[in-house]
Amino acid sequence: MWSLGPSLRRQGFAMAEFTVQTSQIFVRSNSIHLVSESSENN
Repeated sequence: MWSLGPSLRRQGFAMAEFTVQTSQIFVRSNSIHLVSESSENN
């Protein structure tokens, strides 16, 4: 284990924020894709 310095902790928070944002974008685009697919089938 390594001790988390302030810079590492800040980097971790930035990475977590980035991951959350990208996952939200992915989920949003995925749901839009599913909606357009279902409307095409009907």
